[in-house]
Parts: sequence; C-alpha cells; structure tokens
Amino acid sequence: MARLYKRGRVWWTWGYYANGEKWVASTQCHDKQAAGRKALDLERQRTPVDRAEVAPLSIEQALNDVIAARVREAKSEHTVANYRRCGGHLCRVLGADKDVHELTLADLEHYIDVRRENGRGEDGKGEPTMRSTIDLELRILKSALAYATKHKRYRGTVGDIWPAEALKGAHVPHERYLTREEYVALRGELPRDRADYLTAYVMTGARRSEVWRIHAEHVHLARNTIRIKGTKTEGADRIVPIAAELRPIVERRLETCGKGPLWPEWDEWHVLDRACKRLSIEGASPNDLRRTFCSWLALANVPLLVTVKLMGHRSSKMVERVYARFGSDDLQAAISKLPAL
Repeated sequence: MARLYKRGRVWWTWGYYANGEKWVASTQCHDKQAAGRKALDLERQRTPVDRAEVAPLSIEQALNDVIAARVREAKSEHTVANYRRCGGHLCRVLGADKDVHELTLADLEHYIDVRRENGRGEDGKGEPTMRSTIDLELRILKSALAYATKHKRYRGTVGDIWPAEALKGAHVPHERYLTREEYVALRGELPRDRADYLTAYVMTGARRSEVWRIHAEHVHLARNTIRIKGTKTEGADRIVPIAAELRPIVERRLETCGKGPLWPEWDEWHVLDRACKRLSIEGASPNDLRRTFCSWLALANVPLLVTVKLMGHRSSKMVERVYARFGSDDLQAAISKLPAL
C-alpha cells in the first residue's frame, strides 16, 4: 500500500517500483480520504500487472454487478432504472462481451462520438444526445470499474482511459428556480389539483418520486409534520414540518385519499410547462421545484445544515453546488443592504 505524508496542505505519497527504485508523487488532494484513493491509483500505475492472472470481465457483467450493488444499498427505483438504461447504451455501443481490461481511451472517445450521433435518430434530423447525458453514462461505467476494482476483478487504471478533455464542461448544473411571484402566478394558472402538486414540491423540497410515496399514515397533524420516505441517500428518510401554505391542502387531501397517497404518481408535467408558457416564464421541472425550496430557505438565511437535513442529503456539498441558486434580483437585494458611507 502507498504511504501518505503532508507537504503544506497537500498530501503526497511514495512507494517502490518493481526494480526497488523509490518513487514520490503528489496526490493533489487536501482531504486525507481522497488522497488515499488517489494514492492507490498512483501505486497501481507504477506497479506492473500480469494480465494473465486477471480473469476476463465483460462490460455487461461489470454493469450487472454494480447494479446489483445499488439494489442491495436500497437506492431509489429511479437511480437503479438510470443505471440499467445507461448500461444498455454502454453495452450496445462498446459491446456487451468486451473485456473491460481491453477498454482504451480511443474506445471511450468513440463512444462519445457515436452517442452524439445516435441522438439524431435514423433520419439524422433529431437533436444530438446531450453531453451531460453521455457524461452520466460514462460515469456509471466508471462506477462499475471502481466496484470491480474493490472486488479485485479489474486491475486497470481508470485514469488512463478516461476522456476527461472530451467531457470537460459536460455537466452544467441547472440554475432554474421559481421566484415568489412566479409561484403565486402558477398557482393561479393551474387547475386546483395540479396546483396542489406544485405546492407539495415547493413546500417540502421532496424529490419527484418521494411526493408520490406520502400516504395518510405519514402525516402527523398534531405535530404538524410529514414523514418523507426517501431511499436515495442515507438521510433521505426524514421528517419535515408542514409549511403554513401547505397545511390546508394536506388537511383537504387527507379527507379524500383514504389509505392511498395524498399526491398519486403524476407524469403529465406538460400541464406545468403549458402554464409557464401562458405566463411567458421559463418552464420548471420537479427538480427545479426542489431547487426552489432550497433557494428560498437560503434567501431566508436558514442555516445550511438545517437545509441539508430538510432535503435529505448527507452533506452540504450537493446543496451548495446544485440546489441553492440566486437570481439577479436576489443579488441586487443583497447588495442594497451594504451601508452607504
């Protein structure tokens, strides 16, 4: 195992080549745990591997293994479905039976080119596959290789075949969230039943499928709370207080839902898109409504760790990087609070 030591704020590692010569390298990491993972990669790069000792592992089997692992980890149905969908594209383009040890940088660059063109359809007139979608597919392959590495079934180095330059900037976090004025306008524009869904998402910060899982038994009116039975992360199963805006809707729907869900599964999101178009505002997805919840809390100066708990995340990283967003009006309002000297 590679050793770790610190120079300033950066962790370094060292070891020995097969001929006994010492090597030293920077992990370029400030976090010790991340440095440990990078050190293992650096050590593998410098240690010759006898491929004859490594059993072949097909791309399909590697993907099936990591999908099975996600099921055991009780990941959400949506997450598992994403793995399966992306795995289908990976097997089709790269070859289901191809040994993962034979994968090269050229293979993955070719995958990017093929997937971009695949999105156009047979007539060549469709839209190309989004770069963020291709990035997600390849990250799932990366997860499969990492899982195989843990079980000593993959002895390659992912960094050697990873098309970092081709994927640079592929993932661009969405910025969209509703302003208070947009929310009020949309509530008035939507049919009451659909407006109830809008309020449920914005006032709980629940993920799309989490709202569908809220049943009468999860509501405690005396305590003014709703249990959100999330499965995506360790902290996703959580208790959220019922917002004043949401309380009358919950009470009304409790009278009619029986033992079923308060907000049954709904896929007709074009209703919301059409309402946005009629109001001449940008469309909003379920994840944008979740982002609205987070952004409104941030604007109200709610402590970050409280927001993390309410959204069912394990750390503040995702909240800071993806969900909390501020528009130009919000930034202008913040600047206006600076003192005039």
